[in-house]
Formats: sequence, structure tokens, C-alpha cells
Amino acid sequence: MADTERKHWKHLYEEIVATEICCSCSACVVACPHKVLELNDFDPVQTDARSPFDNCWHGEEGCSLCAMACPRLDPTVDAIEALVHGEGVQRPYDKPEGPYRYKTLARATDERFLNRGQDGGAVGALISWGFDTDRLDGAVVAAPSQDVPWLDEPRLVRSTDELLATAGSRYTYCATPLGLKQAAAEKCKKVALVGVSCESTAVRQIAAAGIKRWTRNVSLILGLMCTETFDYEAFVVGKLRHELGIELEDITKINVKGKVIVTLKDGRDINIPLKECRPFANEWCHHCPDFAAEHADLSCGGLGMEGWTMILVRSERGDEYLKEAAAAGVLELRDAEQEPKALEVMMRLATKQRERVKPGDPHWQTRFPTIEIRKQFEAENA
Repeated sequence: MADTERKHWKHLYEEIVATEICCSCSACVVACPHKVLELNDFDPVQTDARSPFDNCWHGEEGCSLCAMACPRLDPTVDAIEALVHGEGVQRPYDKPEGPYRYKTLARATDERFLNRGQDGGAVGALISWGFDTDRLDGAVVAAPSQDVPWLDEPRLVRSTDELLATAGSRYTYCATPLGLKQAAAEKCKKVALVGVSCESTAVRQIAAAGIKRWTRNVSLILGLMCTETFDYEAFVVGKLRHELGIELEDITKINVKGKVIVTLKDGRDINIPLKECRPFANEWCHHCPDFAAEHADLSCGGLGMEGWTMILVRSERGDEYLKEAAAAGVLELRDAEQEPKALEVMMRLATKQRERVKPGDPHWQTRFPTIEIRKQFEAENA
């Protein structure tokens, strides 16, 4: 697209937001230099009446940074993947989980993270070690809302104690990259971001688009493998509170292991078939082809295991960070091949997620980003 044909807010809204393809990652809000976008019920909206709908008023042709930052509006997949893997790395056709250097199983050695974290607490332990060794001076994470039980909100944490207060997963969506604005405001220079697949891609897209203000301080992206997130009102309020009669204050943990497991303060587990919860998934998840957080430095997931995290090491930065943390005794590692069922789950879910995206879908390029691979797929399926 020629520079004079750059896409703007009008295109972003009409092609992505209005069609419910928007994943609410907040990349457009973060990138907006004029502070005229915000999330309203997870939809980006304009907040300034002076700005015309089609073309924010700044400059002759208007500002296009929101459109450039969007990971679902013509994403620059080759540039994103070069940031992760380096130039020339081809997406393997037979690996729906995307390119990676190697895989390993990990769990924290610190009892605090083992007991309070999700699936062995490896992600929390990695961040805490970064704080302790001055490799990190902040981490942007999803944290429990202080006002609404079992709803997440983006938060910048700067110590292990603050990090521990956010431990666990809620499985409702959180626009975590919004926390990058807080990290910049507090002048953090070495930040980790923990986010699901679309958020990992969003941060890479902002960087690939050359919008460096918000990404130059990002030292590590820890991606969370994800099939879908649940709508808060439908799942937490509707299903858990109203239908099942669970008091939200009594819940201590929610996990997904082929079923949704809700653990209560009295130690009881309430098991909910996953098929009963699928109708409460956020609409935008149905357009996501990326189960395995392909654009993170380290991609992490429980994959049905208890007490262990599968980690796919994708970037040189992630490789160095993980090896140094393991050498310091922060993590216990095992060979990933020791958990063949977990590997089968990863392959099955990654394959199924790729198949969500069909030719003509705006995210088709992200599923098969090179012309050669798309032609090969189309020839095999003609």
C-alpha cells in the first residue's frame, strides 16, 4: 500500500472492530500518540469529538499509528517473525505450534511460586529471578481487579511481592499491553510482558511497525498458550455465580485441564465440562490461529499437566534467559519428551486452532504467512 493509501482509524474500525475480529489487545490504544482512543467494554473507541471518524485530525493525511499497530489489520508477519527468530527462518509447514529452538518442561524451585502459581509457577519464577538479578525492573501482567472478583486488569509489578499478589489465572480476558504505558510513565528500562498469543503478537507488531516508544524497553515476552478466553459477564457472573450458585469470594483457583476446574476455599473442586463453557468464549478468539504464542520469546502452557509448564524456546533472548535462570537453580527442568500426552495435546490444539482460519479471513496471512506455504496448502486441498 502506497504511503498516500495508508490505513487509518476508519479502516481499523470498519474492517476489524465492527466485524468482531478485534481481539481487544489494546495495541491501537497504546500506540495512539494523541490519546483519543480507549477501550470501552473491550472495544477500542474514539474519545475526542473533534476527530473525524475516517481520519484523525492530526496532519494532512491523518495519523495511522493505530492501524499500523493492529496485529489483525494487515499484520507484517515476516517482520514480526524476524524480530523473534532472526532473518530467514521459515515457518515449518508440519509444526502448527510455530518455529522454536527447543522445548523443555519446567517448574519453580521456590515454594511460593509452586504453591500459588499456575502449572508449576515457572513464569512467575522467571520474572522474580529477573528482578533479583537486575535483568528486569518491571513486568506487565494480568492482575486481579481490586474491585471486581475474578476479573483481571493490566498492572505493572516491580517486585516479587507484587508479582506474587497476581499469581494464578482467571481465564477472562485482560488487555495486558495497556500496562506498557504505565511502564513508560515509571521510566522502566527492562520490562517483561506476560500475555496470551494475540498480545504477544501485538507487542511484536508495534515494534515491527517502528513505534518504538512503547517497545524499546521490552526485554522479554512470556507468551501463554491459549485456545480462548471467557467473557466475564457470561462465564463468571452467569455460569459460575447464577447458574451454579458459586459465591465468587469462595473461589481460590480456576484451571482448565480438558475441563474447567473451580477450586473453593474448603478444598472442593467443581468440575465443569469444557463444552458447557465454550459458548462463553469471546467472539474474537474464533478468529485466532495461534494457540502456542508463536511470537513470544518463551511460550508457556500447562497442556493438561499438573505442576509442570511446557516451554517452547523461540528466540535467542529467550534461550539465554531460560538457561541462565536454570543454571541459577530457579527452575527445575525435564525433557519434554517425558510427557508425550502433553505434546499430543499441544499438537492437537495448535492444529485445531490453525484450522479456524479459512481462505478469505483477514487472518489468513497469519496462518500461512508466505506465498509458497499458502500455495502448497491450497494445492494439497484443491
